[in-house]
Amino acid sequence: MKIKNKTGRLIVLNFKKGGKQFTALHLGGGVELEEADLKEADIEWYVKRGDIEILDTKKTKAPVDPIVLPENPTAEILKDTFKVKELRQYCKENGIDVPTGSKEDDIIALIMDSLAPAGE
Repeated sequence: MKIKNKTGRLIVLNFKKGGKQFTALHLGGGVELEEADLKEADIEWYVKRGDIEILDTKKTKAPVDPIVLPENPTAEILKDTFKVKELRQYCKENGIDVPTGSKEDDIIALIMDSLAPAGE
């Protein structure tokens, strides 16, 4: 989490580093810093007072590799090769709408329909 001390004074935050041992973080007046183990609950009191501003709370996710279908896929190959989660990911990547609650066979049918040449 990236934070900024909006005051002109030193703020000392105590939080658990790595979820194990408490650590003191010295945050000087006007200073911005980023600390991965810092949680919103650790600075909640200071945020309410307006002493600390949260600049960034985004958690970076590991990039997900795109799903690549085998050459000349059939429904049987898709069923044997991919899990439902991967089939849903493929649909999302390729703009195929999958209704909520769709079963594996329904998702495979949607993918096969999208792969069929136009006019068939």
